[in-house]
Amino acid sequence: MGAGQQKIIIANWKMNKPDGALEEFFQTLDQEQTELVDLYLAPAFTMLPTVCAAANMRKFKVLAQNVHHQLQGAYTGEVSSLMLRELGVAGAIIGHSERRIHCHEDDELINAKLQTCIQQGLTPVLCVGETAAQRADFRAVLRQQTTLSGVDISKVVFAYEPVWAIGTGDTASDEHIHAVHAYLRSITATTARILYGGSVNANNARSLLNIAGVDGLLVGGASLVAASLLAICRATP
Repeated sequence: MGAGQQKIIIANWKMNKPDGALEEFFQTLDQEQTELVDLYLAPAFTMLPTVCAAANMRKFKVLAQNVHHQLQGAYTGEVSSLMLRELGVAGAIIGHSERRIHCHEDDELINAKLQTCIQQGLTPVLCVGETAAQRADFRAVLRQQTTLSGVDISKVVFAYEPVWAIGTGDTASDEHIHAVHAYLRSITATTARILYGGSVNANNARSLLNIAGVDGLLVGGASLVAASLLAICRATP
């Protein structure tokens, strides 16, 4: 994922629709150049066909917000990496804290999803991060979440999202983000891209992207408005 040293910007719409109609959103993106970043939109499953069709004519790519660890079978309500690949999706967000918490996904299941995703040629974006109660021991949490079995770690994009910062407006300090990204790179022993997420918006994007070791941003609510998403893309150093 990503060409050269371009920053990666991922717009995670979660279970929301963007502001205005999808076509209006795309037309706003068309008004400005986004080639300076690798832009990915991650809509809800119901919007994937429409967004994939739009991506074929534009400069962004598409991610799914989740994926099942099996390719097919009796798994009602699930979507496989094989189906995503056939649709034209580039990859999937895996292990987001909201799925770890609300859907009770554990590291074993997340590991299986990573394996299947990579086997199908999709890029997994693995979310890792500590809760407020774990802040003092964040290194142990990150080490556990990145201890992967049977996974080609060089094909994984990591997204550090401190759980206590998501949707709160409280971003981690520059010093903490730099330390965490350096630690992640040391324990994964890889040149894989490492992103930051957690209350990212147009006002703090530039300072976050200027932190050494931050290869891009995973953006939540601020990505639902096209003008805001463009401002984040323009913030790239």
